[in-house]
Parts: sequence; structure tokens; C-alpha cells
Amino acid sequence: MSESPPSVQEAIELQLASVAAEIHDSLCPHLFATRMRLETLLSHFATSADERDSACSSQGDAPVSKPLAELAREELAAAVDSLHGMMNLSRQLMGELYPPDLSIDWQTHLNTCFERVVGQTECRLVLYGDFDRWVINPEHRLAARRIAQEAIRNAARHGKAAVVEVVVQSPRPHVVVMAIRDNGRGFDPSRQSSPARQSSGYGLRIMRMRAKLINAALEIESAQGGPTTVTMTLESQDVAAAD
Repeated sequence: MSESPPSVQEAIELQLASVAAEIHDSLCPHLFATRMRLETLLSHFATSADERDSACSSQGDAPVSKPLAELAREELAAAVDSLHGMMNLSRQLMGELYPPDLSIDWQTHLNTCFERVVGQTECRLVLYGDFDRWVINPEHRLAARRIAQEAIRNAARHGKAAVVEVVVQSPRPHVVVMAIRDNGRGFDPSRQSSPARQSSGYGLRIMRMRAKLINAALEIESAQGGPTTVTMTLESQDVAAAD
């Protein structure tokens, strides 16, 4: 019995589940750590600096704790760093929910998404080819951008890749192939839905569903230790003839 095609509503619900998983896996830990640091700082302010100095002096040769001002600077600096991380994650999540602007060219769009996802990590994006060169259908363009965006995010965030390559080519008439390759640590596809890989597991399911919605084939090759390759093959009369 053939598998029924996915609906747009299913794709939307899966995307929302992915965002929820990313909030749980990435944003909530930042919030928890920041709250703990601020609570620690408040507990130190509960005792005045003079009282702390007096208590330390009465202990003779006992180690003297850090001055309150120094402790405050350290904890506040860590809290600010955590807040910066949360802001970057929030921008990334908003970018995943907003539909891509198809008036922006292919390479500019992927570079912008990459910069938003990667932040300060040491990862490089290399682009070959242009999906929009062969494909005019806006639904196909939208799906390809979403799939590439998700694969890049998984490679940089979960795979800890140093290099991600996106290669687009048309090997024969009315066929376009997009391959996203990375040199990250890879994963076991049979365990992609495990709790330890919750958000990336949702990402893989979303990529497969988006490919099905445009009748494209999607293949994901990976193993523990890497590399990982995500390949989408679209065969349609809407695809321009190969050069």
C-alpha cells in the first residue's frame, strides 16, 4: 500500500513541533542558566559587603572570599553572554517561521540564514550553483530554501561542522539536484528521533516532508563520525533544461 502524500497542515504542525523542540533544547537551558546566575548574585547581595568582610576577618587565616563587586561583575558578564545567546537563538527561530523572501537571490538568502545560525562558531559555508537558475516554480524554490536552511542548521549546530557545502546542478534535462555536504561528526540515522537529538530529528522529518510536498526525492547519508550528505532531486517539467 503506497504512503499517502503529506498535507500542508502536517508540514505546518511538524515545523511548529521543531520550533518547540529547539526552544526546549537550546533556549530553555540559556534561560535556566541566566536565572541561576542572577539568583546566586542576589543571594550574595542579601548580606552587605561590610558584614561579609567582618565575617572573613574573624576567621583568621581562612581564605577570604571574592569582593562583592568582583563577584557581581563576573556573574553579570556571564548573564549578559547568555542573553546574547538567547537573542541569537530567537532571531534564528523567527527566521524559520517567517517565509523566505523569494525576491532575494539564492546565494544571498543562504548566506544570510547561515550567518544567523552560526553566530560566532568556526564554520564556513561554500555555495556552488544557483537553484533559481533552473527552477521558476515558487513552491519548489521555497521548499529547496527551507531544506537547505535546515540541513545547514543541523550541520553547524548539531554536527559541529567546520565546512558546509551546498552544490546545485542539473545533470540532465528537467532534473535539478541539490546536495548539502558537511564534514561534521555525523549521526546514526536509525537513532535520529532519540531524545538526545530531538530538535535535529524533527529537522530531518521536516526536510523529508517538504521534499514530498513538491514530489522530490530526498536522501540523507550519514554515520557516526561523519560526513553527512543531504541530497534532494527534483524532476519536473517546470525545471529548465540542462545546459
